[in-house]
Amino acid sequence: MHNADLLPLLFALQDSTKHARSGMKAEQIAELMGIGYSTLMNKVAPNVHTHRLSLAEFSALIRYTQDDRLLSKFAAAHGYLIIPMPTGKVGNSEAARTAVQATARFGEVMRSFDHATDPDGPDGQRISDDELKKFQEAGLEAQSYLARFMEAVKTMREES
Repeated sequence: MHNADLLPLLFALQDSTKHARSGMKAEQIAELMGIGYSTLMNKVAPNVHTHRLSLAEFSALIRYTQDDRLLSKFAAAHGYLIIPMPTGKVGNSEAARTAVQATARFGEVMRSFDHATDPDGPDGQRISDDELKKFQEAGLEAQSYLARFMEAVKTMREES
C-alpha cells in the first residue's frame, strides 16, 4: 500500500488528535498514551516519515478521541467497510447475529462481483456461467439470513 492510499487516514488522525470528539486536548491524550506530546504529533503528522503509530497506539487514539471515523478510514484504505454492532441485549440476540451474517455475506458477494466484472480480469467484464451460479447461491444464502433476521425480530416483538 502506498502512502497516498493512507493520506485520508493520516489527515483524519492528525485532525482527530487536535480536535478530539471526546473533548480531550492532544496533550492529555499523549499523557494517557504514555508518550510525549511532540512525539504523538509527529506520529499523526502525514508528512513526518520518521515516526509511526503502533496498532496499540492507533487503538488508544480511537478510544481517547472517541472518533470511530478513524477505524472506518483505515478499513476504507484497505477496501473494507466497518459496520457498528449493536450493544446490550439486542447486540447479543439471534436477530443481530443473523443481520451481521447477511451483511458479511452480501459484502463477499459484492467483492466477487467486483472481481468478476474487472475489465482487466481473465474474462473481462463477462460473468461466466460458474460465476453466475456462485452469485445466485450466495444471493440465496444472503436472502436466507435476512429471512432469519426478520423472524428473529418478529419473535423478539412477540416476547416483549
